[in-house]
Amino acid sequence: MTVNDLRAKLSELDGDKQVFVYWEDEKNKTHFFTIDSISLEKGTPKNLPNGKVGFEFEHDGPAEWALIEVSQG
Repeated sequence: MTVNDLRAKLSELDGDKQVFVYWEDEKNKTHFFTIDSISLEKGTPKNLPNGKVGFEFEHDGPAEWALIEVSQG
């Protein structure tokens, strides 16, 4: 998802609504997270052995990602 995609989706909501992140694990248990911060970080995208995407932080990396920091809420 790009910043523009996220911005468009959020623009459909009332500005006073709380935003949370949720994740459903392999056991169908739902976890909720609050958003602590958003930052731009440079690094190198990685394809992990399990098929998921990772990111190696590097000061002079070729990619710049917007990362959302969350904590369990």
